[in-house]
Formats: sequence, structure tokens, C-alpha cells
Amino acid sequence: MLHRILLRLYTLLYWSVLIGLFPGGLALAFRRAGRERLAARFGFYPAGIRELLAFKQAPRVWIHAVSAGEVAVAFAVVRALRCRFPDLEVVLSTTTRDGRRVASRDQARETVIVIDSPFDLPGVIRRLLAAIQPDLLVLVELELWPNLLESARLSRVPVTVVNARMPEKETWGYGRLGFFFRPLFESLRLVLAQSDNDATRFAALGVPGDRVRVTGNVKFDAVPMGAYHQVPPETQDLLQTVCLAGRHPVIVAGSTHPGEEQIMLRLAWRLRADYPNLLLVLVPRHITRASAILRLAEREGFVGALRCGMAKRGLDAVEALIVDSMGELRFLYPLATVIFVGKSLCGKGGQNVIEAAASGNPVGWGPHMEHFREVAGAFVREEAAVQVAAPGELEDVIRDLLGDPARRAAVGSRALEVIKRNRGAAERAAEALAGFLQGTQGTQGTESSLSCH
Repeated sequence: MLHRILLRLYTLLYWSVLIGLFPGGLALAFRRAGRERLAARFGFYPAGIRELLAFKQAPRVWIHAVSAGEVAVAFAVVRALRCRFPDLEVVLSTTTRDGRRVASRDQARETVIVIDSPFDLPGVIRRLLAAIQPDLLVLVELELWPNLLESARLSRVPVTVVNARMPEKETWGYGRLGFFFRPLFESLRLVLAQSDNDATRFAALGVPGDRVRVTGNVKFDAVPMGAYHQVPPETQDLLQTVCLAGRHPVIVAGSTHPGEEQIMLRLAWRLRADYPNLLLVLVPRHITRASAILRLAEREGFVGALRCGMAKRGLDAVEALIVDSMGELRFLYPLATVIFVGKSLCGKGGQNVIEAAASGNPVGWGPHMEHFREVAGAFVREEAAVQVAAPGELEDVIRDLLGDPARRAAVGSRALEVIKRNRGAAERAAEALAGFLQGTQGTQGTESSLSCH
């Protein structure tokens, strides 16, 4: 009874936030997404989507992933599941623009139905559950929506979490509100955790111990190794231009946060005394900051250019390239001589480093890797990456790497070995999820996973 009352209060608060967005917030959302996509957030999908959802002929899984990294995890799990259930139908909901872009790019190849994630309102969720008719709901990493979980429970749809992670800070927050969240954690049918620490934290928050398993980090399975294939046409011109320019060395600073661009610019300025042809590529986590970063680069004395305006100025004259396009970072990593992963010097929590390390080039980051502690530690312990405590140390590390090709090759090679050893989480997740799909309508039996390798 108490939990139902709290859910109603949560829903009232949710509505109050939405209403509080009128007219400015929803007007902005309307301009960015359009009427159709905004309607989808309320569960009103276009006719084409409704027809696809209505035509169910096999087991169907609804996977919810927020951003691009989680979407990549979702596709890795889908590929592994389809080794067992070739006819499996998949509905993938995503929230962010990056997530939607990655999902839309790969949906045809992976044969999934991509939708915008709904608002967490009871009527919206019930309508969507009735339309999707899922046999299983899979949440990627950490997405516990109260009304979604409650509606799934009432509809008898099992809810699982794959690649589950529970940072210490979030554990503390959920624990303080345990009177509200504990029943939600208890309702989860299976949690496939990235690490022992994550598993322990989920169990402490209320997930029954026999429903928590450690399967590893699916992001090790979600990245290609070395030079990436299937480069989008709009990116090929950029890569060709970089290669033709013969720029060496190239420092790629990926997913940078405020303050880190200035650090990298000043670091690169000092390195240019020894490497006058050095090219610094800055890829901010939020591309809306790109113009401000360009102005900063020019104030610091660099000849700068935005990636989208690069044709106006030949790359051979550019000293600092600011990437203001989406989805190109992973194709730039293989061109780097040295890579820096942002949100680790000035920001807090860090970023996923696996994609950078999969390029085979040496990677470094700062002290703040709180959200990726286990993954970052796996590379650092094997001397497959470098973690520094301060910007001055980062400059020393990059200088050493630029001057030592053998060390660069060794660090990059060890990073690829770390990734290879940690692969297999997607297959283990699919094996665990298969039990929920066995015997569902349309299942034609279990396929041998050997056919997928």
C-alpha cells in the first residue's frame, strides 16, 4: 500500500516537472525533435511503427538503452541472442540524440524496431507495453524507471538488467531512499552485473542474491578491434584528408569537458617546440561547445578549424581541429598517435575507455574514473594504458610516448590483449536471458552458439 502511494506521488512530481517545462522546455523539445518524436514520448507512435509492433510472429524483447554506449551494448547482446533465437524480434528504445543516431544507423543491419523512449507515466507505459507485447524487458546498465517497472510487474513481463553497474555514489542515493526503491529492486528478475562490486551493491539494495550474476562488461564485445570498418561516407573524406596531410604526430582528446580543452591546448603548444607538425584534435563531449572551444584555441595562438567547416581551410594549415560532428570519434581514434580520454582531469566520473583502447594506440586519462574504476584498472594494471594524477604528469607521459614508438606499440598491443581477454560477456548475457525466452510463442528451439563465431 505504501509503495503504491509513493508511486502516485512520484507520478504527480513527474507530471509537475513536465508541466513546468511549458512553454519553453517543451517548445525547445518540439523544435529539436519535431511533433512526431515528441508525441512518441507520450506513447503515440507513427502508423508505420504501430503496424510493425502489431505484427508479432516470434518471441519479442524490449531493450531500453539511453545513449550511444548503451545502444552498442544492446546490439552486442542482440547478436548473441539471435545465435539462439534466429527469429527473435527486438524493440529498442533510446533517449538521447547520440543513442538514436547509433540505433538508427544500425537498425537495418541488426533488424530491430527503434523507438523513442516514453515518458515514465503509468498510462503511457501501459499503452506501450500493450503495443509492444514483450516477452522480456531488458534494461541496459542502470535505468530503473518506477512506473515502467511497476507496469511490467503488473503485466507479468520479466524485467532484467544487462551490463549492470552500480557506482558507489548511486548506491548511497538509492539506499537513502530505500523505502521507495527497494521494492523496485526486489522486482527485478535478473541482474547481470559487470563486476563483483556491482553485484554486491545490487544485492545490498534489495535484488535477491540468487538473481544477481557477474557476467562481465559487454562493452568489451561491442567495439571493433584496430582500424574500424564500415566508416560512414561523411567520415571517409575527413579521414582521407587527415591521412593525405601526413600529419604526425596526432593527439586525439576525446569526450573532453570544460577546462580540459585549455589543458590540452597549452600542453600541445609546448609540445610543438619539438613536434612543429603536431595536430591536436579536440572532440568535446557536448558539440554545442565547439565554437567556444575554437575561439579558445585561437586565443591560445593556434590556427583552428571546426570539423564541419574544414573544407574552407586546408588541414595542412590547421593546428587544432575541433570536431563538431556526431559519431566520428571512434573513427578518429585509429589515426591518433596518442589518445586522451576526457572527463577525467576536470570532470568527475570519467568516460568509457574501451573504444579508445580498441584502436591499438596508447591511451591516457586523468585521476577521475569513478564510474569506470574496474575497466580503467584492468588496463592500468596490465600497463595497457596510463593514468595520471595531474596535467603536468599527462604532458610528461605524452612527451615520452611521442618520442618512443616502441613503447607506443607495446602499450597499444597490451590494450588489445586486455580487450580480447575480457570478451564474452555478451554471450554469457544471452545464455542467462535465454531461459526467459524458452517456450515463448514462436520460439523454434535453441541454436548452437558455434554458428555465430
